Amino acid sequence: MSTMDFISRVRLTAATKREHDLLAFKVDAMCIIGASDGTLSKMSQLFPVLCGTNPDHTARALGYPNFEKFLESEYMRDAVERKFEEDGKKVFSLYPDRRIDRLLLITEKSAESELHGPVKNHRADEMTMAKETNEENAKRFRYKLCKLVRDLGGHSNLVPLQTVQDAYFRRYNEPLDKRCWFEHFETRSAQRALHFYFINELSCTIVEETGVIEMMLKYPFEDIKKNIIKEIKSYHGSDTTEIENEPLEPQPIEQVNLHVLTEPERRAVQYFKPNIRVQSASSEEPGRKSPAVRLGLGERAMMASVAKTVAARRNA
Repeated sequence: MSTMDFISRVRLTAATKREHDLLAFKVDAMCIIGASDGTLSKMSQLFPVLCGTNPDHTARALGYPNFEKFLESEYMRDAVERKFEEDGKKVFSLYPDRRIDRLLLITEKSAESELHGPVKNHRADEMTMAKETNEENAKRFRYKLCKLVRDLGGHSNLVPLQTVQDAYFRRYNEPLDKRCWFEHFETRSAQRALHFYFINELSCTIVEETGVIEMMLKYPFEDIKKNIIKEIKSYHGSDTTEIENEPLEPQPIEQVNLHVLTEPERRAVQYFKPNIRVQSASSEEPGRKSPAVRLGLGERAMMASVAKTVAARRNA
């Protein structure tokens, strides 16, 4: 092949590619006109949504100043008609052609469903993600509680709820109270949470004389563990390696997370204790004590937290 033949072939290929790109852009423009009201602003807004490109950029790549000039060009004159409304607004429309009626109808329906479809609610997406996270946490909490019942002998004996609560605090250093139930199951009732959310894992009963809730494992712990792991993987696709590696045998209830008071905290405890002072005999009766100093809300909260820690240490 001579050099001239090669150059001619390259030029022919480039020209063919431009013709192909022009035809594709023409079809896209006709579809956009049919799917919109024909105004330039509406078409420019709709073009990236349906065609995925910027019409002005494509027009400049093909040698036209912008999309509007392309629509008014000689190349589009056989398919596109330009009109002016009474207010002077420029509107583009298509010449009637049976060959493209079906194409335009499909495009119009697609564009209408795209424009009038449901608006993406990012807040709803965030709430959905949060709900999925809460559901996964609830499943992991179910496993944690069943494991605790197993460690308390619940595979063969009924365990009182109070015993489970005490063991939960000793092991995790946080109370198994109404707030904990609500955080995982959106109910503050332990009875309701156990009845509705542990129906496949725990057999629960209420002692008539005392009203105490007692529970025990409904199935062997190995089966309960497998089922909860399967739920987490199926519904959330999360990693469960940590749970899988935990032993099946009962473990001692140890205080793995107990907070040890530092010297400044001990001084704080002494500082916030009620101050009872004995007045002098001249001003008060002998042996009579002044009333205790009333603690503020923050001080009482701190005292309650410290008292729980100290009590847990004594019971260890």
